[in-house]
Amino acid sequence: MHRKRLSLTIAAICATVLLSISFTANAVSSGSISGKTTAAGTGTAIQGMYVEAMPVDATGNFDPARSGTYKTFTDSAGAYAIGGLPAGGYKVIINAALAQNDDARQYIFQLYNGKPTWDTANVVGVEGGVATNNIDVSMYVGGRVTGRVTGAPAATVFAIPVLNSGLLDVNRYMRQASIDASGNYTVIGLASGYYKVQAYQIGYMDAYYNSKTTFETADKIFVGAPNTVPGIDFTMVVGESGGGPGGGAGADGPVGGGTGGGAGGGGGGGAEPGGKPPTPTGLKASYKEGKVTLTWNPVTATGLTGYNIYRAEDVKAAGAKLNSGDVGAATYVDGTVEGLKTYYYYVTAAAGGSLESDPSVRVALVIDELLEPVLFKDVGREHWAYAFIGRLAAMKIVGGYSDGTFRPGNSVTRAEFAKMIVVASGWTPATPASPSFKDVPASHWAYSYIETAKARGVIGGYPGGVFKPGNNIKRAEICAMVVRSQTYPVDKSGTGFTDIDASHWAYEMVMTAKNKGIVGGYPGGVFKPDGLASRAEASKMIYSVIQ
Repeated sequence: MHRKRLSLTIAAICATVLLSISFTANAVSSGSISGKTTAAGTGTAIQGMYVEAMPVDATGNFDPARSGTYKTFTDSAGAYAIGGLPAGGYKVIINAALAQNDDARQYIFQLYNGKPTWDTANVVGVEGGVATNNIDVSMYVGGRVTGRVTGAPAATVFAIPVLNSGLLDVNRYMRQASIDASGNYTVIGLASGYYKVQAYQIGYMDAYYNSKTTFETADKIFVGAPNTVPGIDFTMVVGESGGGPGGGAGADGPVGGGTGGGAGGGGGGGAEPGGKPPTPTGLKASYKEGKVTLTWNPVTATGLTGYNIYRAEDVKAAGAKLNSGDVGAATYVDGTVEGLKTYYYYVTAAAGGSLESDPSVRVALVIDELLEPVLFKDVGREHWAYAFIGRLAAMKIVGGYSDGTFRPGNSVTRAEFAKMIVVASGWTPATPASPSFKDVPASHWAYSYIETAKARGVIGGYPGGVFKPGNNIKRAEICAMVVRSQTYPVDKSGTGFTDIDASHWAYEMVMTAKNKGIVGGYPGGVFKPDGLASRAEASKMIYSVIQ
């Protein structure tokens, strides 16, 4: 999904979910963690709850030296056990958004022991060869938001946590829900607090409650768990989307979840005593796709040569000058920001040499998403698939070319997508002695990935015993491979697409992928099942699976 501000990712604290990233575990003596998940108050076992153990270092931060695939689901008794854990500390994540059923998904996200955020979570110690038991979790049912979406056939509704000021709340988690055939939806598992609610579908204009089109202007609602807030309805129209859940940023103060506050006033004229130019006024900051844009009121003064821009990471600290030469216009773009940080900006007017005005009022801006570094020359932060591609590249699921490009618009071959599926699923590539397909010999670069996907039931072939690894993969084929790889149950509910009916070989797979939020359609209610998927589109689909 094309994002403007938030990752439906969670990526980072305010994403929909905390990502479960699969790595290759180190071969060291291992222990285990086990426990139960039960409903608070009743003690009822919660089946199908997602539990993950994340290795941490002495400071409580993620420890890549002990990375591995340490996740599971609870059984019918609510019990779980995660083995193969290298000795050390772990934070245990109980992520209801990734649970296997709606009964489990209705609970509020937490980390052991009853903590809402990563920083506050308890660390569980694991010794090599020792079982760490009774890491039990009592979970609370979250609040709900219900309503109806009209005008868009396959919209997704997001409940985005905010503070009373309207700024994003980094201590709670966004949840989402798809609409049914009648346009009805229910977002579940919401921790108590304020939310801004958005309906989103590619090819349609963003819609926020209450008939608002931007995050800044959207009305907030209060959800008190486990109560339900009904009647949060939307009407959507075809048009250009603002870019996915989150839209923009907070509104009411100088600290904005993507939009800073500012000072009012005009530009002034003349010079201040001592020959200094007037102080700039009206400084504002806004954030979009990895860049902060500053604007202020132009200063009119004799001898003015431009402006200097300063940035600090502490409200009381002196800022570092960002520009090397005087900035001529009353605007500046800072493309060097990092994710999950708060920046404080101020501006001065310059009159040559070291002569500067007094600093403007400071504005603060929160970058409340995790920004990946720009890894490829042709996929900058402004690219709609930047976040998806960057995260998959960091996980070694996708790669680029020797010239430093990713070529996001290129088509994906069947062999390339087979590799993406296998790596994303965390499967160990197999190398059988006898090839399954005539056109994929053991010497083929993707042989082990194709054979693994075949053994897992993800792919078949064509008549004559061939796979056609070099053929560009079609959108319908991607749906089939993704759904099979995750063993999703068939879900044909909801509104389908006008160009693919029940007689199509991939109908059930396409509908299931649509209902899982992995794929969407195009304006006019079409899916284009035989259309070719680009490398960027394939990255988005794979990312939707692993989040």
